[in-house]
Amino acid sequence: MSNDKTLPPNADPNTAAVDVSTDTSAQPLNEVLSTHPDEDVICTALEVTDAEGDIVSSDSQDEQPQPHDADTSHAPRPQRPMRGGYRPNFFGQAWAVFRRELNLYFLTPMSYLVWTVMLVAAGYLFVTTLKDGGPASMADTFSDLGFLLVFAVPLLTMRLVAEELRQGTLEVLLCEPMGESAIVLGKFLAAWVFVLVLLLPTLTYPVALHVMGNPDIGPVMAGYLGLGLLSMVFVAIGLWSSTATSNQIAAGTLSFAFLFILWLLGRATDSLSEGWINDVLAYLNAVARFDPFRSGIIDSRSLVYILSLTALYLFLSVRFLGLRRLR
Repeated sequence: MSNDKTLPPNADPNTAAVDVSTDTSAQPLNEVLSTHPDEDVICTALEVTDAEGDIVSSDSQDEQPQPHDADTSHAPRPQRPMRGGYRPNFFGQAWAVFRRELNLYFLTPMSYLVWTVMLVAAGYLFVTTLKDGGPASMADTFSDLGFLLVFAVPLLTMRLVAEELRQGTLEVLLCEPMGESAIVLGKFLAAWVFVLVLLLPTLTYPVALHVMGNPDIGPVMAGYLGLGLLSMVFVAIGLWSSTATSNQIAAGTLSFAFLFILWLLGRATDSLSEGWINDVLAYLNAVARFDPFRSGIIDSRSLVYILSLTALYLFLSVRFLGLRRLR
């Protein structure tokens, strides 16, 4: 039985049709052209059928050589879809990283160790303040909690990126269709939320003060707001330190050095006399911006400065993570 001979739609009817072999396998296009070199064949319109009658496009035949002068340097890079063909948006990527990191915090023994030590130290300092017979105020307690965060935050943030490098999972995370900004935002929010959870048991301190005296609720709320903002800056610095180094100990040491210097600068502004040096240190120091909140004053300038400093360190974290992707 012979196969029907069909012509392309725009072919000349006077031109002889190309005979297609009746073999069970489809005849390659280059063999057709070599068999009929004199035939007027329009390659762009030619369709070859296989043994089952399915149309095989000429594009699916032998790979055609590309011209050497073709400029492919600016060709768009293909993006690999995630599992199931679904590619989440920026917030979906950040949410996935946030859930993963937050679960790791609650599954890591180091987190509970830091939590326990900080709460014991904070409780001891709070009881010491009550024994001194001072006023029913949490100003000194907020200062003590801020100082404890200088030690706690580096221990909680040093593993965010450095641990990924040690385990080799950062390369896998960077190979996924996920941006550096989503990774940094997810890790930052997870660490910050865990620090806020760590501070939740201290809410019993105002209750104890209310039983023993009559504290003003306004300064207490402002103090906790300032403590949350201060922890936000500390976490951003810790995350940046973790992206800047490939070792957890080095990341924790670098973060602690930065935070301790900031705390010393804050205390130095209290001891220096009035002058331009004191003004410069007070303006650049993030810890000094926490003092108005401890006194019950919500300063908009301090709020903007803390948010700007946090955004700066998050931007640096994104840039450093981008450099690791290029490597």
